[in-house]
Amino acid sequence: MNEQYSYSVMENSLVSNLIPVQPNPDFIQNLGKRLLGSSNIYIEDRNHSLAFVLISLGLFIGAFIVWLFRKHG
Repeated sequence: MNEQYSYSVMENSLVSNLIPVQPNPDFIQNLGKRLLGSSNIYIEDRNHSLAFVLISLGLFIGAFIVWLFRKHG
């Protein structure tokens, strides 16, 4: 009986504290238009070629320096 009473108290507390909110219909309609009808949303295509060139250049220069030191050392 005590457990049933505590559930009842908890339910009454939730009902009194959690009042449903009615959103503004204009806001919902505007949000729906922006999310579903927007053509200005795009995914950027990342170009990794610059990173590949820089890493390749760094490796080449490093190998060249190692080769120079071994040749003259």
